[in-house]
Amino acid sequence: VIAASENGTRFVLNSATAFASTLPAAAAGLQFWFYIGATEPSGGDHTIVTNSSSNIIVGNVCSAEDAQGSVATVTDADTISFKDGKAVHGDFCHEWSDGTNWFADIQYDADDSMTLS
Repeated sequence: VIAASENGTRFVLNSATAFASTLPAAAAGLQFWFYIGATEPSGGDHTIVTNSSSNIIVGNVCSAEDAQGSVATVTDADTISFKDGKAVHGDFCHEWSDGTNWFADIQYDADDSMTLS
């Protein structure tokens, strides 16, 4: 569970073992970064989830492998998953809040290495 007092932290997800990172309640100005480290997930998905399973993640997802780095828009999600066996070193997600939503800026290398649900 991430505390609001950790605002601005850059988390390096450097474990093959899957784990969940729970965002604090949405509050204006909070922001966090999540990166896949040198040890990529291979024992399950790393996830970033909203507290209380609130569907308040919105934003943009960009994959270098999709057609010419296409961008997709995401609305009403509560889970971001760095996929087991697909997410690679350097894939990342920046989350920031306006007090109502969590806005995601997600970039990854291989198609479907990160999903939102």
